Amino acid sequence: LSSIDFAKMFMTCWYGPWELLQKRGEAAFPVGENIDIDKDNYDSFVQSWDDYADHATVGSVGICDGSHLMFEYALVRKDGKLKYEKLLSILYCRQSSQLYFLCSTWPREAAAKAGRINRDNTEDEQFRRSLRGLDADGNLIKTIIGTFIDAMDPAGRWYQAEIAGIDRVKDSESSGSESDEKEDDDSERARPGEIRAVKIDFRDVGGYEEWILVESDRLAVKGRFTQDSMKSLDSSDTSTNGKQSNGETKSLSLVLRRHSTKEPSAFQLSSSVCSFPGFGACGLANLGNTCYANSALQCITYMPLLRSYLIGDQFKLRGDVNKNNPLGTGGKLLEEFATLQRHMWSGKDGVRYPTKFRASLGKSLQQYAAADQQDAQELLNDLIDALHEDSNKVVKKPYVEGLEDRWVDQTVLTRVGEESWRRFLRRNRSIITNIGMGQVLNRVTCPVCQHTSRNFDPFNMLSIPFPTVSNVVFKCELLRRATAYNCPQTLGLKNGRRSKVHTKHKSPPSEQSLMEEYVITMSRLADMSELKQKLHELCGIPLHRLKLFITNEKKMGEEENASNEGNVMLNLSAVPEREGPCLQFARQSNTSGEFVSPDEVPTTIIVFESTLNRRPIVIDDEPAKVPTSVLDSSPKDEDRIAESFEEDLKTNGSPDECRLFDTDPTRIAIAMSRALWPELASDLKLGLRVDAKDQRSHWFSGTVVGISPDPLDDTDLKVKVHFDNFSSKWDLMYTFKDFTLRNIQPLHSHTHPKPKATEFQILHSQSDKPTLSFSHPFMIQCDPEWSIARAGAHILAQASRFIENPLQSSGIGSQDFEFTQKYRETLAAISRTIDIIVEANQKYVNAALFTEAQSEDVDTEAGVDFDGSFMVERLERKLCSLLPKLPFDVRIRDTTQSSDEDHEDDTEFEFRLDRTIGNYINARHCVLLEWKIISTSEPLTLFCNPVAALHPSASKEMKDEGRSEKERTKYAHGGMHLDLCLNEFCKKQSLEESDCWRCPKCKDVRLGQQSMKLWRLPDLLTFHLKRFNCSARWREKITTKINFPLTGLNMKEWCDNDAPSSSEESYVYDLVGVVNHYGGMTGGHYVAACKVTACSPDGSEEVEHNFNGAGVHAFGTKEKVDQTSTWRLGRSKDKDASNKYTRAALSASKSAAESSEPLWLQFDDDSVEPIPPRKINSESAYVLFYRRRRISPSNIAKYSMMD
Repeated sequence: LSSIDFAKMFMTCWYGPWELLQKRGEAAFPVGENIDIDKDNYDSFVQSWDDYADHATVGSVGICDGSHLMFEYALVRKDGKLKYEKLLSILYCRQSSQLYFLCSTWPREAAAKAGRINRDNTEDEQFRRSLRGLDADGNLIKTIIGTFIDAMDPAGRWYQAEIAGIDRVKDSESSGSESDEKEDDDSERARPGEIRAVKIDFRDVGGYEEWILVESDRLAVKGRFTQDSMKSLDSSDTSTNGKQSNGETKSLSLVLRRHSTKEPSAFQLSSSVCSFPGFGACGLANLGNTCYANSALQCITYMPLLRSYLIGDQFKLRGDVNKNNPLGTGGKLLEEFATLQRHMWSGKDGVRYPTKFRASLGKSLQQYAAADQQDAQELLNDLIDALHEDSNKVVKKPYVEGLEDRWVDQTVLTRVGEESWRRFLRRNRSIITNIGMGQVLNRVTCPVCQHTSRNFDPFNMLSIPFPTVSNVVFKCELLRRATAYNCPQTLGLKNGRRSKVHTKHKSPPSEQSLMEEYVITMSRLADMSELKQKLHELCGIPLHRLKLFITNEKKMGEEENASNEGNVMLNLSAVPEREGPCLQFARQSNTSGEFVSPDEVPTTIIVFESTLNRRPIVIDDEPAKVPTSVLDSSPKDEDRIAESFEEDLKTNGSPDECRLFDTDPTRIAIAMSRALWPELASDLKLGLRVDAKDQRSHWFSGTVVGISPDPLDDTDLKVKVHFDNFSSKWDLMYTFKDFTLRNIQPLHSHTHPKPKATEFQILHSQSDKPTLSFSHPFMIQCDPEWSIARAGAHILAQASRFIENPLQSSGIGSQDFEFTQKYRETLAAISRTIDIIVEANQKYVNAALFTEAQSEDVDTEAGVDFDGSFMVERLERKLCSLLPKLPFDVRIRDTTQSSDEDHEDDTEFEFRLDRTIGNYINARHCVLLEWKIISTSEPLTLFCNPVAALHPSASKEMKDEGRSEKERTKYAHGGMHLDLCLNEFCKKQSLEESDCWRCPKCKDVRLGQQSMKLWRLPDLLTFHLKRFNCSARWREKITTKINFPLTGLNMKEWCDNDAPSSSEESYVYDLVGVVNHYGGMTGGHYVAACKVTACSPDGSEEVEHNFNGAGVHAFGTKEKVDQTSTWRLGRSKDKDASNKYTRAALSASKSAAESSEPLWLQFDDDSVEPIPPRKINSESAYVLFYRRRRISPSNIAKYSMMD
C-alpha cells in the first residue's frame, strides 16, 4: 500500500473500544521501519500471539471488519523497564496478506470514548431505522410489536418495555396539507407505511399507555440505560460492585410487558384520532417541563373570539401582523401560535407535539428557552403581551402625555376615565386590547392634606390576594418577673412590715402587673424574632430578657387512664429566635389546613421575662479583668480582682436582693476559690470550686463534693470532683498530690465563666397527685455560681406569683378565719425564708473571704479558719421550722424518667451553701412544686394563677380581625369564597415607604391610603390567585380552597359606581378555564380544565347562545344539520366511519352537542379526559378564565365570521 492509501485506511478505521484479552499476558510485535522478518522470526511472533490470544483467530479477538486491530503496547528498554505506552494500529491488507503497523498517540480514555460514541451512533442509526419499520435495505418490515426497547416514562425513569402498538403513516396523511408541509419542512418526509409512533404501556409503574414518536429521545436501544431484571445476575456482564464492563452503571429495572387487552379504554384512543372532533380535545405532549405552557395554551384555546381570530387567520386578512414593533416578536410568535391552534382544532390528532411553537417561544422569550420549571401565570402574562404587540395596529407608537393632576381634579370621573382609555388606545390597538384588557381605578389619599389622587391603569389579568391568610394572629401571655412591685404581699414584706412599694394598679405595660396579654398580628412568613421585636415594643422589656415558649400536652399514667383530662402533663418548648416562618406556629384550621378564619382562637405563645436581673457593676468605667491563671496573675491584676468583687460584696445581701435585683456572683466565686485554696491537705474544704483536668487533659469546672483518706497512702487524701452540667457518673477521683501537680487549679484558671444563666423548668403538682402536673409550667434562670440555698430563695421569690391572690380563685371568702390565717402565715414564711437565706449566703461569702467571724459563739478569729459545714448546719436549723409552713414542697425531678414509679425517686431540694446550683442541676432536671392540701374536706391549695391584664391594643386587634355574619358564610365547603379575594383586592390599604408615593399637592413622599375599584371590564376576564408567597428567608404556597362560581359571577359589587356599563348583564361572567397547580414551591405539575365549546377547523364558532352546550349546529358545512342528526363538523361521515376510533369519537361529540350539561375536559399534557363539573373547584386552582355571558356587540361585529 502507498503511504496515502495507508493514511486513509488509518483515518477511517474504527477506534476502540477494545477488550483486555489476558490481564497478565503479553505478545511481541515488531515496531519500526523497513523491518525484515524471516521465517523463524515470523514463527516466533505468531507463537507469541497465539499464546497471548489463546490460539484464537485475529478476527475473533479484535479485528474490525476483517482489516483492523488496535491494542495497547509498551516498549521495553534494555534494563527491562517499560519506556512508555502507546496504541498500536494493525492494518491487514487482504491483497498482499500482510500486516501493517502504525503507532497512535491517542490516550486510552480518549480512544475508548471516541470508539464508544462511534459505535453508539451506528447502533442508533440502525435502531431508528428499525423503529420506522425499515430494514437495512430500506424495505418495510411487517411489524415490530413485541420488540423490547428502553423507554423513558413522563417522570424521567427508564424501563425496558415491550412495544405494544404501532402507528403507521397513511396515504392521505403522507400527502399532507400545505400547513403540514410548512411545519415539517425541517424533518425527513415519511412515506406511507412507515411507523411514526409506538405505544408503550407504563401502567405497571403507575403511568398510562403513551404514544411516543420514533424520533423521540425517550426511546433507546435495549440495555442502553437499563438492565433486564428478568435475566439472572450471573449471566449479566457486571462486576462484583454492580458496574458494567465499560464503566457505566445501569439500573435493574422492571420489564414492562404489553397487556392482552383487545379493546382500548373509552378515552385512550389512538394519537391520530381526536376524542371529541369539533371540540378541540387535542392534548399537547410534554417536551420537558413544559406542563406550565401546555396548561396555559389549552385555556387560551377555548377563549371565544380570540380562538376564531387565530384559527381563521383573521390577523392576516386584516393585516394586523406588526413585524416592525420592537416590543414584539415580528409576528413570528403570533403566526406559530395560530398554526398550532389550527392543528389542535383540525380534528385529526388527539395529541400534538408543539415543537416549533416551543422553539419560537424560546427564541422570542429567552427565559423559556431552557427546560427549567416555570410559572404558568408568568408565561400567560408574557404570551398575551407578545400576542398583543404582534397584532398591534399601531405601527409607530406616538408619545402620549399623562393627564394633568389639576385637570383630573376638576373633571368628572367618567370623562377622566374615557380620556385615559382613549390615550391608551393611541398606542395599543389589537384584539387583546379589545377583548382582554380593562381598567382599574386607583385612588390614593394623602394622610396629611387629604388630597385624593385618581389614576386609571390598564390590566389584562387581575392578581387577587388571599384575605386574612397574609397574616397570623398570636396571643402572647407574658409572665413578668416577680418583684416587690407586682408581689407586694410576699416580696414587699420585710421583717414582718409592709415595704413602701407603690402598689397602685396600672394598665399594661406596667411593672406592677404579674401577667399581661398581648394580641399581635404577624405576617405569615415573618421570623419569630420579629414577633419578639413587636412584643418588646409593646411591653418595654429588653429583647434579651424575653423568652418565648409553646406548650405541649403529654399524656401520663396507665393506658386505660390516658383519656382522663387530669392525666396530662404540660411541657414547654422553646421557640428559637431565627425559627420560622410564623405560619408554622399558627393554629391550623380543621378544614382546609390553613389559618383562614380569624374567628378561630389565635395561637397562644407563652412569654417569660427572665427571672434573673443582674445588678451591673462598673469600676472606673471599665469592666474588671480576670486573669486566666492565678499563678500567672500580676500583683496589679490581684488588686484589680479585689476591687471588682469588693463592689459585689457591698450589694450582696442588700435589702433589695432577690426582690428587685440579683448580684452577679462570678467575681466573688473566683475570689472565694483563691481565698480557700489549700496549701496543705488539712486545709481542703468541701464545696471548693476548682478547675480540674480529666483523663484526656481537658479542663472542666467543678466542685469538691467528697474528701476521704487515701487507703494506699496515709499522708494523702482522696478528692472527689463533680463537674458542672454533668451527672454524677462522670465524677472523678483525685488525690491531694494533683493539687501540687497543678492538675487541679483555682476556678476559671483554664475555663471561662458561663455566658448564659442556668435555666430549668418548674412544674406544679398537688401533694396527693405528685406525678401529675397542672397549670402552665414556667422557666426560671439562676446564676450558675449561686449557692443552692441562694437559688432556692430565688425559686421561692418567683413562686410567690402564684399565691398573691388565692382568695379570688379558691372560692373561699375572706371571712373564713382559718384560711385567712393560713394564708398570712404562708406569706410571712416565704418572706422570712428568703431573708434568712440571703443573710446566711452573705455571711458565708464574707467568712470565706475572711471579712468577718462566722459566729459570735464560735471561738475562732476572723481570717484564721473557715468552717463551711458549720454554717450549712446552722442554716438548716433555722429553716427547719420555716419550710413546713411553706405552701409547697420543693423537689428535684429527673425528666428522663417517664413512669410514675420513677417519679417516686424525686429528691428534696437541699438549701445548701457549700455547693452551687450550676453544679447541682443539669439539663435533665426540673424543679417540682408540690402544693400542699390545706383543707381536709376538699383538695384545696393556695395556688392561684395570675389574672392576665389585657393590653389596650389587644381588643383593637381582635376587633379588626372580626367578621360579620354575612362574611362568615363565605367560608363554606372548607374554603373561602372568591368574593373575599375580590374584597381584599379592592379594600383600603396603607402604602409602605418603599412604594415612594409622592403626593401631587404636598409635593412630598407620603404613606398614602390606597384603594382600587374596577372601572372597565373586558369580555375575557382572567384572575390570578396569588398562592405563592415569599419573604427574605421563607416562601410558601397557600393551599386554601377558593370557592369560585362556574357560572353567574356578578362583578358589579367591585366596580365603581360611576363605571360605564351598558346593562346589568354586562357584569355577569361564566367560567371557561382553570389552570391548576399541584405541588409546592420547589416543584409541581400544571393541569388545565376547560369548558369546551364547538369551533370548526376554519374558525367558525357561536359566541352568543351556545354556552350551556345545547342548540349548537355544525360548522364548516354549507347547510345546517338538524340537532338530532350525526355530528359531522365538516368531516365526511363515510370517510371516517370505517375506523372504530373515529366512530367512537363521533359518538362522543354527538353526545356532547346534544347534552344540556356542559362538557368539561381535563388536559394533563397529552392526556385528555372528561371531568365532572363538581371537581373543577379545588384547592389547586391557580389561574381562572372567565368570559362575559353577553359579549360586547362591538367585538362580535369586529371578529365574528359570518356565513
